[in-house]
Amino acid sequence: MQREVTKDITVTVNYVGSQSHFVAGAGNMRGLQSGQMDPKWFALGSSLTKPATPANIAAAQAATGLTLPVPYPGYTQAASLSSGTSATIGHMLTWMPQFSGTTDSWGNIANANYNAFQFQLSKKFRGGLDYAVNYTWSKSIDISCSGYENPEGCQMQNPYNLKADRAVSDRRCVERPCPCRSEYPWYRGSQARSSSAWRNNW
Repeated sequence: MQREVTKDITVTVNYVGSQSHFVAGAGNMRGLQSGQMDPKWFALGSSLTKPATPANIAAAQAATGLTLPVPYPGYTQAASLSSGTSATIGHMLTWMPQFSGTTDSWGNIANANYNAFQFQLSKKFRGGLDYAVNYTWSKSIDISCSGYENPEGCQMQNPYNLKADRAVSDRRCVERPCPCRSEYPWYRGSQARSSSAWRNNW
């Protein structure tokens, strides 16, 4: 929106907004694919660290009332081989328990939005002077951990509830007075636009 205040001075007001999807963020954003266990299994408590033997699975189900999915028959057999096995109940409840671990470094599923108010006051060249003054007030919100530089640690609180990490962006710049410009000559008259003019930026 623009309005002419005087024949030389113009005021411009803008709203700027953007919405971003599929933004890269924390490495564990997709909880399932990054090997994170669904928080609903936390109720199993100490049973999560026990070998996934048929006896331990049955005891955990009886204690919590939860039904534990066994990925394949060989898993419980492997858990019975040694007390120090990595085939625990907790590992059994991950995405691909047949592997020791999985990573999902580039789970580009984050969202972000930006909203800003922009103001400009400008004066056209007249009487030996022109200027432009700019100001921006903005707010940026995301759940993408603000990029690759890792300013926030880039770890999600709960990969199964991304909205819990929705917050003001780390690299936000709320207020931004933009560079201003003015131009004026040494003296008025026919040479007002000559190379003798001074130009200031601040």
